[in-house]
Parts: sequence; structure tokens; C-alpha cells
Amino acid sequence: MKKVTALTLLLSLFALLFSSCASEYFHTPNDLYRMKGTVYLRDGTQKQGALTVLFENGIQANPFSISLVPAGSETAEYLKFTDVAAYVINGETYVPKRINLNTAGINHDLFVKRLSDGKAKIQLYELQQKRKSSDTGEETSFYFIGVPAYSATELIELHSALLVPGFEEKMSAFVADCPALSAKIKNKEGGYVYSYLSSEYKKLEVMKRIIDEYTSCQSKPGN
Repeated sequence: MKKVTALTLLLSLFALLFSSCASEYFHTPNDLYRMKGTVYLRDGTQKQGALTVLFENGIQANPFSISLVPAGSETAEYLKFTDVAAYVINGETYVPKRINLNTAGINHDLFVKRLSDGKAKIQLYELQQKRKSSDTGEETSFYFIGVPAYSATELIELHSALLVPGFEEKMSAFVADCPALSAKIKNKEGGYVYSYLSSEYKKLEVMKRIIDEYTSCQSKPGN
């Protein structure tokens, strides 16, 4: 009787483990399983279905890292990182970028959440990760901008040496084609500058203000 009970318990545990593994989840933009969404490919096509992305903290996306089970199908299609232009889940847009996370110069192919309007001339992104070294699965976020002077795949972290110290000089140079905005930054006007020690909240508020004004400037006739 004890053997039967033990076997039943073991089978129940396996069933529970399998069901938990098979359940859809969204931990981060780079660790999600069977989430309903839309994938936009670089060839202009789009596909709806259950998306899986499994390369949290990965240095290279392998051929099986991204898969999509199209709506109405039960067969997974494997996608290349370089073929994906974006994916949308629950109204949020995530785009593929190559990011240097200060790890001996190693670039990471990862998806980041777009925080700015898609038509903004400077883009703001968030990289959300779970620290695997933490027993509690602590979450952390990094914030980046994409500027016209850099390629579409190159991002600058908000506390990167490309911005601080000397934010007023470095950022004003990035928006030099909008003289009024550039002058506000260079002159350290309130709300247009931050330091390395500024809070994440302040960095984001300053950058959002600059992005809005830069986009407005670039949208004027003649620009």
C-alpha cells in the first residue's frame, strides 16, 4: 500500500511539474513561453500565434531560441533573431537590439521594450532582466537610447560614459541640429540635464523631455 501511495505521489509530482512547464508565462522580454502575440518580420510579413523566446542573458541567440506556433496550428516555426523586426504582446512592443552590458565588451542579442513613440527621432528602451544569482529572482532594468548618429542596432545606456560625466556637452552634441534644445542642455537648464549619480527616475524624466522636444523640432518643415 505504501509503495502504491509513493508511486501515486511521484506521478502526481511529475504531472504537476509538466503542467507548470507547459503553462504560458512572461518573465521578461527574453524569457517567455507560449505567449499570444504578433511577430513582425523584416520581410514585411506578420504572424500571430503563441511566441516563445528563451535566451535570457544569452550571448548568442541559437536557432531554437525563438519559436512561434501560428494561430490554428500545433507546429512550431523557429525564427532567427535577425529576421524579427519586433513582436507585440499585450499592447507592448519589443524590438531586437545588440547590447553591450559592460561584460568584457561582449555584445548580447536581446529584445528590449520600446518606451517612446515609434515615430520619435530618439528612441528610449528598457531591458528587463531577472538576476539568476538571486534566490528571489530579483528583477532589474536597464535603460537605453537610440540616437540618429548611431546605427539602428547600437544603443547607449543612460549612465554610459557616452553620456556621463559631462552630460551637458555630450547630449547637446547629439541634438546639435536642434539649436534651441541643444542650448538648453548645454546651459544646464532645469529638467534638461542629469549626472551619473542622479536617480533612475530623474534620468528617465530628463531623457523623455529631450526626446519629445527633439522629435517636435525634427518634425518642423525644413528639418
